[in-house]
Amino acid sequence: MKFLKDRSIIYHLVYSADAENAITVAGGVADYLISACDLQIKTVSDKKQYENEIWLGSVSRPNAPVSMDADAFIAEICENHAVIASGDRFGVAVASMKLSEMINAENAEAFTKGKISDLPRDGFYLESVKLARSLYGTYGSWLQKQRTVMKKEDLDDIALVDALIGRMGDGFALEIGSSVALYKGYVVKTDRNDYTKVTKLSGDGKIWVAEDLATRIFGDIVSANAEGYVNLTAFCQNSTRWKLSFDLALQIAVATSHAVTDFSDPSAVVNGYSNETYLKRMKDFFNNPILPEPSLNVEQTRREIVYSQFGTDYIFDYTEHTYDNYYSPAILSVTNQSGECVLYASHEISKLCNHKEVDTCTLLKRSLDGGDTWELLGKIEAMRWATLFELNGKIYLEGNERATGNAQIAVYDPADGSLKSVELDLPVWGSAPCAVAFANGRIYLAHNGAVISAEVTSDLLMTKSWTVSNNPNQVLSRELYEKHTSKKTDPEKRFFLEEGNVVIGNNGQLYAIYRIDATPTWGHAAIFRLSEDGKTLSMIETCDSIIDFPSNQSKFMIKRDAKTGLYITFTSLPTADYTHQRNVLAMAVSKDLFHWDVTDVLLVDRQMMNTQVSIWGHAFQYVDFDFVDDDILLIVRESTGDTCTYHDGTCVTLYTLHDYVDKIKMS
Repeated sequence: MKFLKDRSIIYHLVYSADAENAITVAGGVADYLISACDLQIKTVSDKKQYENEIWLGSVSRPNAPVSMDADAFIAEICENHAVIASGDRFGVAVASMKLSEMINAENAEAFTKGKISDLPRDGFYLESVKLARSLYGTYGSWLQKQRTVMKKEDLDDIALVDALIGRMGDGFALEIGSSVALYKGYVVKTDRNDYTKVTKLSGDGKIWVAEDLATRIFGDIVSANAEGYVNLTAFCQNSTRWKLSFDLALQIAVATSHAVTDFSDPSAVVNGYSNETYLKRMKDFFNNPILPEPSLNVEQTRREIVYSQFGTDYIFDYTEHTYDNYYSPAILSVTNQSGECVLYASHEISKLCNHKEVDTCTLLKRSLDGGDTWELLGKIEAMRWATLFELNGKIYLEGNERATGNAQIAVYDPADGSLKSVELDLPVWGSAPCAVAFANGRIYLAHNGAVISAEVTSDLLMTKSWTVSNNPNQVLSRELYEKHTSKKTDPEKRFFLEEGNVVIGNNGQLYAIYRIDATPTWGHAAIFRLSEDGKTLSMIETCDSIIDFPSNQSKFMIKRDAKTGLYITFTSLPTADYTHQRNVLAMAVSKDLFHWDVTDVLLVDRQMMNTQVSIWGHAFQYVDFDFVDDDILLIVRESTGDTCTYHDGTCVTLYTLHDYVDKIKMS
């Protein structure tokens, strides 16, 4: 294999003159090979023939690859030519890098052929993604693309935050009177168990920090007082590694290792910014009204049920390549015949391309240890948006069939482990894991197009067992919504009711409560009376079937707590002027379903990042929950870390609100 080994001659990278953007891509591939292999290369079209050719794609040459499978790539070195080819744009980068490996190797194979989908997600894959993006000018995620249209002040802030994180190194920052610290790119609690413990400044000018944070960073070499605080000033003064800077005006303290210069000189410039600029930006992280601090330590109970192993760095182009996301989490607590608590959970694995679903399935899982570990019970193909419920000792999932929009229902029998699924002839497009009501010997479930109900003794896998109501979207109009709320909606965007809950009121009346999509407004929900036979949704004239509701445009679950008699929900709280903000999760309660109060913020985005990027990229959303003894278990579609967009779940997580009755009384 001598071809391409001689660095002294000129090689000709041949591209198809008829292929779109071929000359641009060829130039990028040539630049890469010149850099990676120290070759001399000229890019030429296939209109003429040259010596020492490297064929790029389907060029007009005998035996050149044509009509390749989209998943395939080829890197080949022959006696007097080489080949780079793929049926996929990303595959062209893969083949280019494979060819460079063959050129640079002493004893390499002369031919590499494979499937892109079989490539291990390793460093080679990541570098191929980077090369492909540079060749085609594409975006690995929706979020990355948004940066091209962001305001200059946000772009400047992104650069500043990145510089700040690098500037701090392994150090950390504190604000006097705050219960959080800035550490390794995150906003962290100074005490993970006691959210009321704040950083203090004593009368003699010493800074005191929670023992929990000090131990996390310094190890066991710190000593605390009886209240659980460490004298950070004294510790750093006696340390050979750590230094402490304190800005009295801003009340900000920064502890840095000796590998990083301190912040004591406000005019000193590091990485393009002064210390004064860095400290002022820190202040914003401690006092961000869009990300209010919780007072309950729910976030510390986080457990992952499923997570995306690879982030968006591995997606070459979200507009043309599929990637997995997790949707529609649901949870159900069941006491078995032995009196033990069994948890069931379900969620979708959805394959997306350019935000459009191309395939989906729903998984059913079970935990026998309170949610620490989960076993897979089965998979329901093409099911989306499934609600979990138990009836007569069996576990049901009721959602929609992906292609038709019909209702789809599955039943799992714990006795024999069987899982059966059927599509019902009920065109009620759309739903979500929302509240199910049992009343009048019937079960009631809300869909976007209707409420469906059936007798609890009937065969729920038979279409004829179900009764279908009128369409809620034909009951409440855009005009009435605008009149009632005094808010104008975008006439080019839909006015739509979706993801409803069927709930029993204190007076025994059945209600259906729906999310309202009315761009660009939020903060309201639709409520209807539902007849006992499940056939009729009717207006509530006293409020025009519209209630104030503390949620952005996002799904919510409503359940009545038997211990307090209150209705509880967990909502995406709107704290910024953005319709789909979901990076703050709050708990709200109501006595009557018509009036709601937020009791506390439970989860907020913790990454140190530009606020707009946080809103666009991170979310705690589509929460389902259930009561287990004195606790509430919350299952969350979570988008944190490296994400494509706030909308697509990178993981499904489980949180616990301990002793919830006491927390509700806090309101």
